[in-house]
Amino acid sequence: MEKSMKARKTVLAFILMTLAVTVCAQQYDHESDFKVSKQDDGKSVVITRYIGSKQAVRIPPTIEGLPVPALRIRLFTIVPVLPA
Repeated sequence: MEKSMKARKTVLAFILMTLAVTVCAQQYDHESDFKVSKQDDGKSVVITRYIGSKQAVRIPPTIEGLPVPALRIRLFTIVPVLPA
């Protein structure tokens, strides 16, 4: 009986860890959804534009391997498209 309970706990722990890894892997939107500009020091980037299509955006803490300490003002401003 004790071995069965230990096996169940092990399987449950494995499932929870797998779920946690999956959730964390999908935590942020992809880098390609953002236009960025490197800062003058070259050690960070500023997001200048969102080009994705989601309404709920999850900004990554790094893009191109560099930290994202700031966002441009009006990053998500909606610009109407006028007919030609």
